[in-house]
Amino acid sequence: MQFLKSLIFPGGLMPHGTCYLWTPSLIGLNVLSDSLIALSYLSIPITLVHFTRKRRDIPFSWMFLCFGAFIVACGGTHLMEVWTVWFPSYWLAGAWKAVTAGISVITAILLIRMVPRVLALPGTQWLLELNQQLIGEVEQRAQAESSLRRVSEELEERVAERTAALLATNQSLRESELRYRTLVEHAPEAIVMLDLDVGRFSDTNENAERLFGMSREELLRVGPVEVSPPFQPDGRPSADAARAELEKALRHDTPRFEWMHRSAAGKDIPCEISLIRLPYSGRNLVRASIVDISGRKQAEQEIRKLNAELESRVKVRTAQLEAANRDLESFTYSVSHDLRAPLRHMDGFSRILVEEYGEQLPPGAKQHLARVRSATLHMGRLVDDLLNLARVGRGSLKIAPTDLNELVAETIQSLEAEARGRAVEWRVGRLSRAQCDPGLMRQVFFNLLSNSLKFTHSREKAVIEIGEIPAQGETVIFVRDNGVGFDMKYADKLFQVFQRLHTDEEFEGTGVGLAIVYRILQKHGGAIRAEASPRNGATFFLTLTRPLPAVKAASEVLGGAA
Repeated sequence: MQFLKSLIFPGGLMPHGTCYLWTPSLIGLNVLSDSLIALSYLSIPITLVHFTRKRRDIPFSWMFLCFGAFIVACGGTHLMEVWTVWFPSYWLAGAWKAVTAGISVITAILLIRMVPRVLALPGTQWLLELNQQLIGEVEQRAQAESSLRRVSEELEERVAERTAALLATNQSLRESELRYRTLVEHAPEAIVMLDLDVGRFSDTNENAERLFGMSREELLRVGPVEVSPPFQPDGRPSADAARAELEKALRHDTPRFEWMHRSAAGKDIPCEISLIRLPYSGRNLVRASIVDISGRKQAEQEIRKLNAELESRVKVRTAQLEAANRDLESFTYSVSHDLRAPLRHMDGFSRILVEEYGEQLPPGAKQHLARVRSATLHMGRLVDDLLNLARVGRGSLKIAPTDLNELVAETIQSLEAEARGRAVEWRVGRLSRAQCDPGLMRQVFFNLLSNSLKFTHSREKAVIEIGEIPAQGETVIFVRDNGVGFDMKYADKLFQVFQRLHTDEEFEGTGVGLAIVYRILQKHGGAIRAEASPRNGATFFLTLTRPLPAVKAASEVLGGAA
């Protein structure tokens, strides 16, 4: 301690300020300058130490430490200059300078030895080129990183889209599977899935379990042959028949056939089966829809039984109708021959009486003979009309393409004698061709037009119009006149046999003509209706559609047109 005290605070020597004569400005100048130099010297090593710690990759970093130690030592000498201004510690200052000298010499020697090695280091141009190369590599790396980021972002987007699509697909598959399972479970028929690779059922619904009387686990251990009798109703072995139908399904056909199944209780169940191959990759799956047709088979058996009974009844009824037709033929023959002979006799003998004994007969007897002859003629016309009606009912149609205009023209010409001496205006429109029986249609026009002539007899000028109008996709033919007409409340009797809306004194007739028209149009599949009012004429509307087959039944003739 005494040594340090004498070293730092020695005695016997004058402080350096004495040399400056303790001039304040001179002392301040030297103290300030040395202090700033020392402060700078001390700050430089701190910067060098910080630099070497941050840049450990710089070669010869220990040299920076040597320079730092040298600069610290130099800064210490300047601090000693400030200290010796007031304290004459010249031995301490000399010792510090000696240390500074040693550090300086060592640093100089190391620096001299380092110069060749430093000169061997790359120059600034190389460093610039290397730096430029590094900058290029950095830019390329930045571009590559940018491209990688873009690719990564695109990949992430695609992964996100694919993930969303997969999620949607999975959801759709789950929903589809749920819908399929719901449809299968709630289907009215029994449904089974057959795996042809193992020859067993791979899936089934509750209806199949009820149909076969087996649980799901039991059905999944068997195949179609195990739930069928050994032979089918047509004699084929069930195994061969099943193989043939399944091969059709494997060829993507959709076979539909009848099959006999057998339940676990041994009951045979007639079924109808539909097969379809399912699109499963790597597996041969066929779905079978099975419908129990026991009720249908029983109904078919009942229908066959009823058909047999009906055929027997039809044969009996046909025999009865044939007998009735023979009776009708006999009746027609009788009307045509047996009734006509008495009528001819009545007319002939009454005419002889008038011609040979007319002068001898009183006026009353002549009137009675006239009434007899008139009644005979009326009876003859009535027999003719009844025979015509019978022929219409029994005869078959002879359908041919027919020009109705020719039929109307021929009919008007045949009525010329009846229209002679009267003012009759015929208004005939253009009629379409029709598929009909020409002879019967000529009878239709004759009856309608002769009626029009008859019921317009009281008119000063008769107007009779024939034409056609379209109505609801078919052609309607009309016959209109300005005759006496009739009250529509009696229209339902108009086409019935022997039904007349006027008396014999007003208009002669038998009441059969319109019934014949009605029957002819009915046989052609058509119809007729009338519109009229008293004293304002009448219009008859008739249609021709599809001809009906002729039915030779006695009821047609005996029933009349009603």
